[in-house]
Amino acid sequence: MDANVAERYAESLYQLALEDHALEDYLADMKLVDTVLESNPEFEKFFSHVLVDDEAKCALLDKGFGTSVNHYVLNFLKLLVKKRRTRYIAPITKKALLR
Repeated sequence: MDANVAERYAESLYQLALEDHALEDYLADMKLVDTVLESNPEFEKFFSHVLVDDEAKCALLDKGFGTSVNHYVLNFLKLLVKKRRTRYIAPITKKALLR
């Protein structure tokens, strides 16, 4: 099931990137996000913690990536937060890069 979820989100991101004519930029942004999140295990704990509300998680995304990544990528990350799918960021990135 996890692979299916990651595949669907990767496909959506890929299609959005194609429509925006910015595939390489989107993939580079997702690689950056993945690298940052994997660099510190505390990020994963923060984003998966049920007592941290979505607004705080989205605020951290804004602060950390607001000027570093495309606004569509940032909104995609916020969607993952709201859908409780942040644990799929790495698999989504990997699947998107394989396209």
